[in-house]
Amino acid sequence: MWGLTSSIKPTWKTSERDDWVLFYTRENQYEHAARIKGKQHNPDFGDAIREEVLKDVSRDRDWDYLLLLDDPIEVSVSGDTVAELLDYGNWFPVRFIRVIGERLETIELEYDGVDGFISAIRE
Repeated sequence: MWGLTSSIKPTWKTSERDDWVLFYTRENQYEHAARIKGKQHNPDFGDAIREEVLKDVSRDRDWDYLLLLDDPIEVSVSGDTVAELLDYGNWFPVRFIRVIGERLETIELEYDGVDGFISAIRE
């Protein structure tokens, strides 16, 4: 599961089952990926996870919007590579964003789609 704040609700709304999520976990590196298996708006459950599991009782941010994920897999791809493939110039995404269709053209051509790209970067 991944909790998202209400400020990211528009992106959460457009997320779909079987979309891939890349996780940026180190400087200039994505190290995990997982498929979305479902989503739900559940402020009580998000708060319980934040407070009970993460021991974060600050209430400075909410986790109202949840993504239910398949088991994550290990991947290895640099932020620079992702930026180049998605035509982001010298900036690579480290926040939760949805990559729009036209930015996926290179991945479609070079890897035969997102599944092919994930297979290529899988460790």
